[in-house]
Amino acid sequence: MVLRIILYAVAVVFTGYLFFILNDTVVTTVLILEILYPAAAWFFLAGAKRAVEARLGFVPDMGEKGQEIEVPVLVKSRYRFPVRCRVSLRAGSRFLPGRRQRVSCYLVPGRTRKLSVRIRAELSGRLEVELTGLVLWDWLGIFKRTVRAESLKAVGIWPDMELLPVEVTRRTREFLADADEYSEERSGDDPSQIYQIREYRPQDPARNIHWKISAKEDAVMVKENSFPLGTAVLVRIDFQKSRKMAEDLDHILGSAASLCFSLTEVKCVHMAAWPEEKNRRIVKRRVDSEESLYELLWSLMEMEPVSDRELADACWEEAFRGVWFSTVLTIDNGGDILVDGERQELLQV
Repeated sequence: MVLRIILYAVAVVFTGYLFFILNDTVVTTVLILEILYPAAAWFFLAGAKRAVEARLGFVPDMGEKGQEIEVPVLVKSRYRFPVRCRVSLRAGSRFLPGRRQRVSCYLVPGRTRKLSVRIRAELSGRLEVELTGLVLWDWLGIFKRTVRAESLKAVGIWPDMELLPVEVTRRTREFLADADEYSEERSGDDPSQIYQIREYRPQDPARNIHWKISAKEDAVMVKENSFPLGTAVLVRIDFQKSRKMAEDLDHILGSAASLCFSLTEVKCVHMAAWPEEKNRRIVKRRVDSEESLYELLWSLMEMEPVSDRELADACWEEAFRGVWFSTVLTIDNGGDILVDGERQELLQV
């Protein structure tokens, strides 16, 4: 813009020089038009600013890492004259500065123009697409007017997911975990909850006889204890503050998605947990199906890094005081998975 204004000023000075030398009618007319042009352009842009608006169109809520996302920008003009415009977008995350993209077009009076911008999702996590501004130009492209256009959309970028070699040991299969939920399909050994009451069978122990109901039904009735739906495996996520938090979150999401998906495939119910520093607590998510896995990944995309390690350790101790797990799997900033503090090629839980 500055270069064009300089060229415009040079053109005016040159025309003025010809006016004094030649004293020609054509030169005089051109000089008058050049002098009046800034005022005409100002009125033109002032009217266009009130009649042109821009917003983001439909942006998908979810995308895949490494693929391009199409972001439509809708620019509507109610102006009676054609207008040249340029929209600016920013695409980035909470931890990575956004990259700006610009698209220019001409607007036809009374029409809505759809501009398509393609953004490549290089890292998994929460991608924010923001419409930062709309610039209008005059006929010659010398002067401009900026229109405020704020529109923000968030896209969840799904990490790469792969099946990891996981072996569920007998220790985990037979681990009796405390739980607030109980199975409705199988009985167990938890005496705190009754699964069902049925008639006595020869192999039933005498201690399971329900004497009150037996007297009421005039038959020997026994109670079956419930099977607790506790979690024997804990997936501990340690997201520490660093200089490359966007890449660290990408590694964590990839490892968490692959690990939890693999545990779900082998029917191993587990719990994922991570500290939430601002609320001084540990966030817990029980994963027992693909649906709960997807909900976990959505929550992890909003996860914040921990800066106070001592506070995080205190939250861990308070949240799991008196709670035991058969195996603790830890995911660190690099996405490495530790089994009870050790590295294993075959994950034995």
